[in-house]
Amino acid sequence: MGFLTSITDFFKSKPASEARQADKYGVLDPLMSTIELVRSTKDYVANFNSLQIKSQFNLLTARASASQNRFVKLSNQTYLVYLKALDSGTTPLAARSPGEHLAVVLEKIALNLEDIERHHVRNLQDATVSVETLNLSSLVLLGYIKKSADYATWVMLLLAALYAEDEASDRFTPHQMELLTTGAVDNGRFASLNALRWGHPGGLVNDVATLKKRGLDVAVKNGDIWLDELVDDRSLTAPEQMMITAGFVNPIGVIGSASASVGSWYVELLNSRREWIVTRMTIVQAKSRGLDETSPEYQALRKTLAKYADQITKLERQIARG
Repeated sequence: MGFLTSITDFFKSKPASEARQADKYGVLDPLMSTIELVRSTKDYVANFNSLQIKSQFNLLTARASASQNRFVKLSNQTYLVYLKALDSGTTPLAARSPGEHLAVVLEKIALNLEDIERHHVRNLQDATVSVETLNLSSLVLLGYIKKSADYATWVMLLLAALYAEDEASDRFTPHQMELLTTGAVDNGRFASLNALRWGHPGGLVNDVATLKKRGLDVAVKNGDIWLDELVDDRSLTAPEQMMITAGFVNPIGVIGSASASVGSWYVELLNSRREWIVTRMTIVQAKSRGLDETSPEYQALRKTLAKYADQITKLERQIARG
């Protein structure tokens, strides 16, 4: 079974009443939140000197060989897997200066998201709620938004390793470890796409526009005809398949667990944002270790943690409402 068939089968299985619940989901607010998430991640990376990040990764490599700590070992192995997944044109910078590489990729992603906002968001806003009005290009763009949030979260997990001293690594959950390690290859490929194929102005939106030129930008559902009856998986490029899968397939990548509805896409986007904040809290907690609890620096970090905790509570309420 192809992934487009998995997605359309999921849509077919949704009761009409449940499908109508998606009426409350728009695209503009999630898109703008994702742009903020990506730019915040880039700013966080930029707070480090590139040489400092490089030395930290070297330190991480040295610690990984000597440490018995599972998270330290996995973090080092994950970055090496990520490097191997990069296109050859992207690898030298990523190997030489991880911080600079991550900042470049995050900037390219932010620019592509802003292109979506400028060129496509009106169409997406008009077509968010109905299977009949969503088309293939919408799925690709929604998938790109979701994958962008996932990449920003993955980068934060990777940078959290810089604070993962052996005695404090119990702060990292098995779920965080799984997200870090299982995302290395896909995020490497996604980084290369943004640095190269989509690395110039209009690269992504122009790529998506070719779907119409190729006669593939059909509706998910048109009367009794479904997407998978009109489009063969093999007619889509690898990047197009990656974006659709990122947006409308279970995050672990199990094709049989497609979550192909705008509502599910929205909830998964909220989950990515929640995971990002949880990871930032982990880093802030690590920074606060050993500080005098009466010091201004410690008190500022505690206020930051309280702010993040409040944001997580709000997100969890949104996720629960679905």
